Amino acid sequence: MPKHPTSRPRSRGASPRGDDARLRIRDAAMALFEERSFGDVTVKEIAAAARVFPNQITHHFGSKDALYVGSAFGLLLRQSERLREAGHGAATPGNLGRTLASTAMSMTSLSVVVGAMAVARANPSVQPAVDAGLTVLFRQSSGYLRTVLRDRGWKAGLGVDRSVRIFWSAVFGSVLTSRASFDRGMSAADLAAALPIAGT
Repeated sequence: MPKHPTSRPRSRGASPRGDDARLRIRDAAMALFEERSFGDVTVKEIAAAARVFPNQITHHFGSKDALYVGSAFGLLLRQSERLREAGHGAATPGNLGRTLASTAMSMTSLSVVVGAMAVARANPSVQPAVDAGLTVLFRQSSGYLRTVLRDRGWKAGLGVDRSVRIFWSAVFGSVLTSRASFDRGMSAADLAAALPIAGT
């Protein structure tokens, strides 16, 4: 649903070289955290992959925890482009909900974001970054859904903003229960029920 930003405004006083190092660190972290858990990835590995010194990670991001949270949501926003593409071909309201749900559950970034939320619970200093990431996710998802509904003359039974929050909460909850080996999580049909859309 969300549109991943392709560029980041340069902060005042930042050098192009510093921006390049920051982006390399973030890209390297996203790739490593997508493949392995937070505890299995070291700052030294991230620095090597990004071709920087380990202290540059602290300089640019403050801590491994903060880098992890930022990388998790960056990865999620990047992968969420799949939702826009998948939803484009949905012919009915019910098909849209099922398509978005099944596409969302195929995104590897979800497990990383759930891990980032756990890190933020243990380290409250990075909680604002989680809040900011969720705010962007919900805002961009709502914008996408409003456009789809307007173009097709459909309606969200619970309202757009509320439907989006319930949908993503259900998605994250499904990943969490699956990771805890409680079960395989909710099915796409179950998750689609969290996004009730009706035709006119």
